[in-house]
Amino acid sequence: MRTLAGVVAALAGLAGLAAPSPAAAQSLTLEQAVALAVARNERTQAAEQRRAAASARVAKARSFFFPDITVVGSYTRRAHETTRNVGGTEVTIQSANALQASATLALTIFDARSLPLYRQAKLDRDAVDSSAKDTRRLVAYEAADAFMQTLAEEQVRDATQHRLSFARQRLVDATARQQAQLVSSNDVTRAQLEVATAERDDVRAQTAVRRARLELGFLLGRSVDGPLVVPSASAPATGDVRSARARRWDLAAAIQRTAALRESAREPARRFIPSLGLVGQYRVTNEAGLSGNNTDWSVSLNLVWQVWDGGERAADGRERRALTRIAELDAELLDRRVGLELDSAVLAVENGQAAVQLAITAVDVARKNADETAELYRQGLTTSAVVADAGISLVEAEIELARERYALAVAELDRRHALGLDPTETP
Repeated sequence: MRTLAGVVAALAGLAGLAAPSPAAAQSLTLEQAVALAVARNERTQAAEQRRAAASARVAKARSFFFPDITVVGSYTRRAHETTRNVGGTEVTIQSANALQASATLALTIFDARSLPLYRQAKLDRDAVDSSAKDTRRLVAYEAADAFMQTLAEEQVRDATQHRLSFARQRLVDATARQQAQLVSSNDVTRAQLEVATAERDDVRAQTAVRRARLELGFLLGRSVDGPLVVPSASAPATGDVRSARARRWDLAAAIQRTAALRESAREPARRFIPSLGLVGQYRVTNEAGLSGNNTDWSVSLNLVWQVWDGGERAADGRERRALTRIAELDAELLDRRVGLELDSAVLAVENGQAAVQLAITAVDVARKNADETAELYRQGLTTSAVVADAGISLVEAEIELARERYALAVAELDRRHALGLDPTETP
């Protein structure tokens, strides 16, 4: 599976999330996560079973063109045997032990309904096949989104740990300055409060990471305990509405489903056309009877014409034409929505890129402010409250950067989805 284009660029710069060593046996890549979800998720397995059922329905519709062969055997025990004298010959009319076997072949030579019903079954199979592919793609995107969300939650956790480390360092500085009688005990108290707050936020962030890993593991069908590998950056996905429509399996399924309903709507009117069938039979018995033949055969042609059915076929035709029109409107709506989804995703990516750049600038400024404020505090030129505010501003800027990168990753996933690409497919 190829690397994810564009999405990985949104998260490649996450601070504190360096990719683990390739030797780490428990590490998980985005490609592996997507492959596991597609292979193990129950929705994809159910989609495969629906595809198998649709193929079976095609085989059932095809059986209409082949003959039915039936073999029947019977044994009858009677109380007594019945005979007659015919021309001086004793003839058994009914044997005490009667044996009979027959083979019947029935073939529909012509039935106008068979062709549209067979075409409907094939189009339904194609629609189910497209739906199964779309289900696999949706599951892959859910796994990719969960993977990116877990990375983002881990970045937030790293920011809270940075805040905790910063707060503990401020507590050490405040304690040293209070012991040197350079500041009052209130500075130590404020530093202790900041440490307690940072520890609370760190616990919440750790819980959010564990919850995200549980959600990811649910999609993959296995626990996720090892480190997640940050994907490498590659070119963003590109394409226009025309190429997107050609690749969208959900749109293909809607079009095929509409075509199947259109074939179904043609069937009721063809019930008025007579059907022609062939029936052949071969019979063997131990009761020759008056004919004196123990074997017999017959062939017959049957013409069936249902002139009037009480209006059933007309009602069926109206209903199926209405259902076909509904499916056509749904397909047209989905076709137009593809363009809307692509335009919205492109706009979200552009907005996300700008937001990430602004968030990076905010982190740089906040980090510089925190470093300068800490140095001023060591020199006794500012208060502990200012130092605490600078630390909080830095952590908030780092958390906002992680969230904006995740939002950009989701926007890129949405663009790839709108283009009809898989989440790990190179355009």
